Amino acid sequence: MKYELMIRARVNPAQSIEAKHNELLTSLSHIPSHWGFASIDVPVPDIKHHLLATINLKRYLHKGIRGSINYQYRHSMNDDPSNDDFLEMSFNPQKVGYADLVHAVFDQYVEAFRAKLADISDNKFIDLDFEEWRKVSARYGGVYRVYPVSFYDAVLCHRAFGLTPEQVADRLTGHVESTKFIHGGVKIVVSSAVLPFEEADRLTRHVTRLLRPSAFPPV
Repeated sequence: MKYELMIRARVNPAQSIEAKHNELLTSLSHIPSHWGFASIDVPVPDIKHHLLATINLKRYLHKGIRGSINYQYRHSMNDDPSNDDFLEMSFNPQKVGYADLVHAVFDQYVEAFRAKLADISDNKFIDLDFEEWRKVSARYGGVYRVYPVSFYDAVLCHRAFGLTPEQVADRLTGHVESTKFIHGGVKIVVSSAVLPFEEADRLTRHVTRLLRPSAFPPV
């Protein structure tokens, strides 16, 4: 079983990669769990002539977790998912402290990376959703499905669902495990359990339809 934590942030052209990276490391140094960095001596990437600078985090994360930090070239860009900075981690939720990630560390990563979007999902969703995600990505700000654990900032709530974070939370009352307002947006926990994929698929389709009724039309 393989899960992925994905965190995406809009690029601020006025903030250098070095400044964003140092801000992130300072924030992450306060995570005192298995989900923090084994070392915060993570070098600033040199973007050189590339459009994306990537840091492989294998040496800096604890056992059972892999990941990378990816910074886009700084210039004036459209607010499109393909232009985001992003941080990703992969792990087996049955072999790491998954409850800590969902209930505490997720929030800290959202704040530290200044996220617009963050989610935790089974990797099987990537293959299942990829073609349809490409079709709706620009229209809904990259949100095709509400995953078992998700965060959307206020701008993305409006773009993806035509709702405020408060309206998102109200609409999901009684249908999800919890909602919480963090970082100017809303965190949605559909379920904090490690679910069989078929059940996770069913629940997340239902929740997505509550926010965007046109989602997952019958075939």
